[in-house]
Amino acid sequence: MISALLAAIPSAYMASAWGGYVFLINAIAIHVFALCVLGLITPKHEVAYIVFYVIITAFCINIPFLNFTPLWSSEHMASHGVFVLVIASAVARFASSLVPKDLVKDLQAWVIGLAGLLILIVLSILALTGKTAWSPRSLTLLDPTYATKYIPIVASVSEHQPPTWSTYFLDLHMVMFLAPLGLILSLQRGGGLFFVGLYGVLACYFSAVMVRLVLVLSPAASILAGIGAATLVAGVLSQCRRVYPGGSICCPLHLDGLCGAFEQKHLYGWDYGYQVSEVGNRTVFVDNNTWNSTHIATVGLAFGSEEFQAYEIAQDLDVDYVFVVFGGMARFSSDDLNKLIWMIRIASGVFPDMQQSDYLGPKGQFTVGEGAPNALLNSLLYKLSYQHFGKATKGFDFARKTQVNTGDIVLKHFEEVFTSENWVVRIYKVRKADNRDAKMLNAIESAFL
Repeated sequence: MISALLAAIPSAYMASAWGGYVFLINAIAIHVFALCVLGLITPKHEVAYIVFYVIITAFCINIPFLNFTPLWSSEHMASHGVFVLVIASAVARFASSLVPKDLVKDLQAWVIGLAGLLILIVLSILALTGKTAWSPRSLTLLDPTYATKYIPIVASVSEHQPPTWSTYFLDLHMVMFLAPLGLILSLQRGGGLFFVGLYGVLACYFSAVMVRLVLVLSPAASILAGIGAATLVAGVLSQCRRVYPGGSICCPLHLDGLCGAFEQKHLYGWDYGYQVSEVGNRTVFVDNNTWNSTHIATVGLAFGSEEFQAYEIAQDLDVDYVFVVFGGMARFSSDDLNKLIWMIRIASGVFPDMQQSDYLGPKGQFTVGEGAPNALLNSLLYKLSYQHFGKATKGFDFARKTQVNTGDIVLKHFEEVFTSENWVVRIYKVRKADNRDAKMLNAIESAFL
């Protein structure tokens, strides 16, 4: 009971600070369910889970922004169902003392089976009547293609993309080689280590869906790697007494492109606006919040439009500077150009005139080289990224491995004021028209040409 209390208190604090507490309570529920199915559950497990469930549920109900959500949301149904299953297991254990020994196993199986059937019926009724439903975030984790199909704003964020194998190695390093050994040992030895192994399996799956959830995997991977390393070291120390110092990872290259910013209002790609706003203390028009899709779509419309149309949008937003992340020279593939299609998709939901097909090549592919469509070549983001680029690399884009015909890109309404050493960051100043709006300035210019 004390252990359950000590586990419930930090879990309750986590519920008040981060929505990721749902993963924790479901991981514990799945662990107890696995013990029931495998016949490994004991009275200590039953008491511990009942105490944990009551405390964490009562605390969540008293959190203002959660209120009674934990009672009916699909994310909590697993914990409710396992609670009923544990009660049934305890009842079966008590009733087994009142029947002959040869009927004990049959009685326990019938009671737990009926409880499981009742849980399935109740959950099915709640789902069919619409009383409970999975949130979009949970559906994204259970179905990795859900966000791409139905919520492009969420899917466009870099941290919501599936990680590459290199991400695991760069973030976990040697842990990724030792953790599988620890996982095997944990599942074999059982006991408390069984939960660690189960936690590692769940965290590994979810981290494969979103790169941001590698943070959830790292504690489990560290513990499992520790178990594996301890087993290896124990075997080695039985034969020799050598001491092996730990290694270190040194970064040989440091690219400081986020310097030289300004105090005025900036126009950014939305998925890193929050970092610029908080870390750089700069005024931005969009950040990582997805609730204002119209504002995000307006920024996407500006980047995907021709210069004059983008200039009008910048004037309406009272923008002073436009900030562009470009990786053509530094081989940085997650730059704004590679995110342009996501910007177009988001903008098309608010501005139907802008369509993704206008920015794709003849074969339906996104390319900035030969076969690039006029809509892409005339877009503001393309011009801001590639202006003067031909002088630096003779027009070869290392990020997209494509020869780009930059030509002589001339900007009338935007002036380059800063480009970092590796061209990762490019900042352009929006030229202001003195006492004349953009349409009047363009009409006067056309009249005299």
